[in-house]
Amino acid sequence: MNDGFPKNQRGINSHHQNRVLETRKKKSRFPVLFLLLIVVVAIGSFWYFKFGKNDSGDNMVIDVASNRETERNSQTEEGNGEMNSSEGDEQSNETENEIPPLGDFWLEINTDNLKIKTPVVHGITPQKLELGAGRHKTSALPSDETGNMVISGHRWKEGGRPADVVFEDLDKLQKGDIISIHYKGMIYDYEVTDEGVVDDDEHGYKTIMAKTKDKILTLYTCTPKYTSLRRLYKRAKFVSERKDPDYQPSSDDDGFIYDKED
Repeated sequence: MNDGFPKNQRGINSHHQNRVLETRKKKSRFPVLFLLLIVVVAIGSFWYFKFGKNDSGDNMVIDVASNRETERNSQTEEGNGEMNSSEGDEQSNETENEIPPLGDFWLEINTDNLKIKTPVVHGITPQKLELGAGRHKTSALPSDETGNMVISGHRWKEGGRPADVVFEDLDKLQKGDIISIHYKGMIYDYEVTDEGVVDDDEHGYKTIMAKTKDKILTLYTCTPKYTSLRRLYKRAKFVSERKDPDYQPSSDDDGFIYDKED
């Protein structure tokens, strides 16, 4: 059949038509592949948010603790190139869980709901709070006749030291409970009378650091737990003092961090 075109022109037209059809087929696959990609991503996201993420605060704490352990093990291996991982873990745990000496200034709470025994350092810098609870230097001392002694401590801080969770359960301290402050051979007892929550601002700071002619004690920490949004405080009035029968003066090498205003 003669279509009016030379044979070689008909071949060229046929080849061009085949290329056009092939191009159209390839283009038609793109929407299908794109839609398939969207479906895969949607299914993956659903499974991640439903089963991969933790739904409760308790699970979050477990994961954070696990991550902390992993990071600690990694740091130990990096710092001890020739030490095997098991030896590094043991050495790291011994260092971080070591309780500093109580020295000449320490705090004790011993109730049915709460038990705390921690050194008290002078100052609230991050370095000081790694050693225990910290007394604000501008607040009263236990031996003062009047004034507000203000002591701060971590509720939860990543690190694994006892001081990182020293006031973790401060909310369990109830009105009527006794807080004992051991200071240079004397024991000063305070009875909890008040509590509150304030914002982390100037007004909250003034509430916690309130000046008073009475002899009182204020303990405070962050709240809610695992955040630093606000401050939980417990206020206690002085009730009695007595000599500490177990007191042994600290040497300069052991007790200077608790004994001096530096």
